Amino acid sequence: MEGIPVFCKDELEKMGKDALIGAYLSLKDRFLEQIAVDAKKDWLIKTLSERLNLHNAKQFGKSTETSVSLSGSHSAGREDIFAGERPQVPDLPQEAENPLNKERPKRRPGCAARVKDGLPVRHVNITLPPETLKELFGGYRWRELPEQSYDILRYRKACLYIERRHVHVYTGGGKIVRAAKADKMSPKSLASPEVLAGILDAKFVMGLPVYRLEQQLARDGGQLARQTIYGWMIR
Repeated sequence: MEGIPVFCKDELEKMGKDALIGAYLSLKDRFLEQIAVDAKKDWLIKTLSERLNLHNAKQFGKSTETSVSLSGSHSAGREDIFAGERPQVPDLPQEAENPLNKERPKRRPGCAARVKDGLPVRHVNITLPPETLKELFGGYRWRELPEQSYDILRYRKACLYIERRHVHVYTGGGKIVRAAKADKMSPKSLASPEVLAGILDAKFVMGLPVYRLEQQLARDGGQLARQTIYGWMIR
């Protein structure tokens, strides 16, 4: 603390009683003033912390949080220390609109109809065999009521397979006739139009890296090397 005189041991021994009492009282007054300044700084820091917690709770916290759970009890007991004017604490900016009070978008009707629109439908008939019906109804006559139907969205994972085409060859009258020409994109390539279309879609539409495309094709059962995929895309 500035402004407090410093005495060595010899000076204190030479000082009189009144001088010692005056030095002690001066030191006591300065010490009490410093305690008040430190307490005021501590109160200001705690107040700013409370306001910051409330601001973060309004912007990011749950709607169930309240100021009581955030402020804590550290501000209790300060009223007796600062009975006079309190320091001015700057207000934090208030949000124009609390995002927690926004209404959730309502689910529009007809979502299932939009999902099913354009998808192929596979009909599955679920019946009971005559033996089971006889066991259930015993000797009573039974008749069938109108059926009940419901829809389920199914997913069939892509799979790779080899289509081995056996072209029959005929000869007669000095001619050799094949049933069909080889329908291949390249004479020495296994690529088909649908495989190449899937690779190009994954690479250039979905943005899938080639090494991940190689891993996906391996999971689907095809051991296609990265160099082969690049070669098909270039051609």
